[in-house]
Amino acid sequence: MPSLAVTSPNALWNFAVSPGMGLDGVVQVRAQSFSGTGTILPDGRHVLTAAHVVEENGAILWPIHIEVDTPTGTTSIAVHSVTLHPLFDLANENH
Repeated sequence: MPSLAVTSPNALWNFAVSPGMGLDGVVQVRAQSFSGTGTILPDGRHVLTAAHVVEENGAILWPIHIEVDTPTGTTSIAVHSVTLHPLFDLANENH
């Protein structure tokens, strides 16, 4: 699964919410015309998502953005790097 790193080291932590606010660590991942969900990892700097959301035919689908819902609205954060799992192989259904 890809690890998506956002542009600011603390960008996702800026949108932290407390338990019971009705929000969680699930984000929207948008890559060109594709979208899917991802989850914010405990370090607050990375998002885990399915590789097919950000990759097509061996190429990463730039630009990629993470959309975070907060109590004050939705914020879009640009992704600056993607790491695919070394065993990811969509052609052979190894995903």
